[in-house]
Amino acid sequence: MKNHLNRIDRGARRGRVSPRLSNGIARAAACAILAAGVLAAQSRVLPLPAAQASTVPSNGDVNPYGVAFVPNSAATDGLLQHNNILVSNFNNAQNLQGTGATIVQITPQGRTSLFYQSNQASIKGFSAALGILANGIVIAGYLRELSGEPA
Repeated sequence: MKNHLNRIDRGARRGRVSPRLSNGIARAAACAILAAGVLAAQSRVLPLPAAQASTVPSNGDVNPYGVAFVPNSAATDGLLQHNNILVSNFNNAQNLQGTGATIVQITPQGRTSLFYQSNQASIKGFSAALGILANGIVIAGYLRELSGEPA
């Protein structure tokens, strides 16, 4: 970018473009390039933010830890849908750490649904380890609290 500005300045000194105009052109070009880069980067990483949504499912699990975006490149089925967000809960309804058993799915419109609920005592306390493989398999890490006491 600096080389382009130097060329504009040299042209201005030769009388081709006024210095004030060359500065304005350079600044406008820099802003346009920056804005285009930001927009392109945003469209590749995440969708527009969803409307406000609660991550608390009907069983009352709280303390969302893991978040995973379902990209268009992932295989989906009837439950997992593109552009949705999965959120795992670490605590149960009593807010005991390491006892949450649910993963909720949030649509871009802010609608939530239960994606997964563990009924096994050994699978509780979903952590921040949450991801989606290209074939649509959801991987969730957990760290359960064995004593039943808050960690």
